[in-house]
Parts: sequence; structure tokens; C-alpha cells
Amino acid sequence: MTELTSHDHGERIGRLEGIIEQINERLNNITRRLDSLEINHRRDFRWLIGLQLATWATIVGLRLFGG
Repeated sequence: MTELTSHDHGERIGRLEGIIEQINERLNNITRRLDSLEINHRRDFRWLIGLQLATWATIVGLRLFGG
């Protein structure tokens, strides 16, 4: 079995550090995309609630005042 020199260890550690940086960047991108998705989801939910309330108010108004 061959012994690894400190130079070999340094190269391997350098490669691992590079891989970790790439993984960190990817995770940050995923986090940003999930945050954006959450914001859009909330906006759509508010629209849905607004439409439901407007529909309910229209139905109640017609039943009370429309005849």
C-alpha cells in the first residue's frame, strides 16, 4: 500500500473544499427558489381568499336586498 504524502492530502482536501463550495452554492440557490415559490404561493392564496369573500358578499347581498 502506498503512503500518501502531505502534498496528496493537500490536493484531496482542496478538491473536497471545492466540492463543498459548489454544494453550498447549490443549496443557496435552492433556498432562494423555495423562498420565491413561498412568496408566490402566499400571493395566490390571498387572491383566492379575496375572490371567495367577494363572492360570498355578493350572494349575501343579493339574498338580502335583491329579492
